[in-house]
Amino acid sequence: MYDFKKYKYWFNFACNIGLISFICICVCKLISYAYIWRFRSCGGFTPVGFGRVCGWNAISIGTLSIGARYRIEALYNINGEKYNPTLNIGTGVSFGNDLHIGCVNSIFIGNGVLGGSGITIMDHDHGSYQQSSGHPSSPTIPPALRKLSHSTIVIEENVYIGEKVTILQGVRIGAGSIIGAGSVVTKSIPKNTIAVGVPAKSIKNFKHNKWVAIEQF
Repeated sequence: MYDFKKYKYWFNFACNIGLISFICICVCKLISYAYIWRFRSCGGFTPVGFGRVCGWNAISIGTLSIGARYRIEALYNINGEKYNPTLNIGTGVSFGNDLHIGCVNSIFIGNGVLGGSGITIMDHDHGSYQQSSGHPSSPTIPPALRKLSHSTIVIEENVYIGEKVTILQGVRIGAGSIIGAGSVVTKSIPKNTIAVGVPAKSIKNFKHNKWVAIEQF
């Protein structure tokens, strides 16, 4: 009976999404098994579409489910500058379509993180634009040739990241937090917090078993 139910599930799944889509998913699954050994370590990599991975030996994965058209890039060399990237993805992590992760420094994504589609996570910028920077990038230099600025990103466990969110360098997102759709995270977000906007700002905290609005000053 158990086997019958299992096969019935996959038959209904194939009918719902269409035969061609089902075949593509199966092909992607087989490809993931063929390439899983290339990661530094990997407990499971399940794409439902095609994408690109580079810098395999800098990437460690617990278990990752991902949509189509992904770009997961650990970059060792850009414009002659050498880097030592480290990308660690925990267990039970899932993202939708069009994920882009760019790593030259360090990115850590904790267990149980769930993300929508169109998410960008970048631990570097083409140039330095902070007032405090000792050597700010000149606008006379083409952006592609500017020296990268970079710093670590940490996304702690059980974070939910909405559709089309961008997470920039130097950010830590605390455990259990929620980042609203379309937000751009430029500064760290505490744990158990809802943050939204461009740039993202905290609007609620989870206290005493309920979400409480943060007073804005």
